[in-house]
Amino acid sequence: MPNASIAEWLLRRVTTQERAAAITGDLIEQNTKRASLLFWFSVAGIMLSLSARWLLAFIIAWQVGNWTFSHFLRSSGILGFIETEGFSHHHTGHLFLIFVISLGVVGNFLWQIGLFLAIRYGLRDTMARLTMMLAFAAICALALVGAAVSITNWWAKPAVSAICIFAMLIGAIFSLLTAQRRKVTQALTGTLFVTALAVPVCGSMSGLLMYLISKIPQWAIHTPRSLVFTSVFPVFNMLIFLIEISVCTTMHDRTSPKDTVEI
Repeated sequence: MPNASIAEWLLRRVTTQERAAAITGDLIEQNTKRASLLFWFSVAGIMLSLSARWLLAFIIAWQVGNWTFSHFLRSSGILGFIETEGFSHHHTGHLFLIFVISLGVVGNFLWQIGLFLAIRYGLRDTMARLTMMLAFAAICALALVGAAVSITNWWAKPAVSAICIFAMLIGAIFSLLTAQRRKVTQALTGTLFVTALAVPVCGSMSGLLMYLISKIPQWAIHTPRSLVFTSVFPVFNMLIFLIEISVCTTMHDRTSPKDTVEI
């Protein structure tokens, strides 16, 4: 008889606990003792199939999600506003600037996580639907900010901040209406908190790596040192997003209802 506990543990790396147990039980029923090798080949094939969807979701959420959101911020004028006010000596709207930066960070987080969950689990998933709704709410608020900063000094009016805060409060209330939505909101908040903790840790690691590279003689490096330094930042961003997705997946498995079907 194949070791069911090991097979179930392996399958849980790429799917939910309930589905891993069901798949393991089906494979044990279909394979006899003499066919243990076929059992493990089946486990490997299922893991490869499920990992392919996870990998697709990861690549699209990381690359396409980050590119589209960055393009949206730049085309709406928000990035220009942040750069202008951030390096300004007047700081007439520093509170609004902090608000815009925070809204942009949260919006990017929700947009990338929402894309990953929608591709990984499907839009029938509760966490995927709620995350995408919150992401679109943040994007709408950012669009309002973009319209405000395009008009000279209009962004400084209290009405703009009030409308944005009101929209965020509506989204927060909507995400807390039911017990399942509250669990999802807690999962997203926990993921964002862990990601915030991981950023300085990974940043310190990348800084240490760049320092060690700077101590290597140039003749020992076949590529220019500047190119090596430039390649560190994409690896740093990918590591951060990988931690973010891993925590989100773990939170999803703990908060999703038992009857949720993964497609």
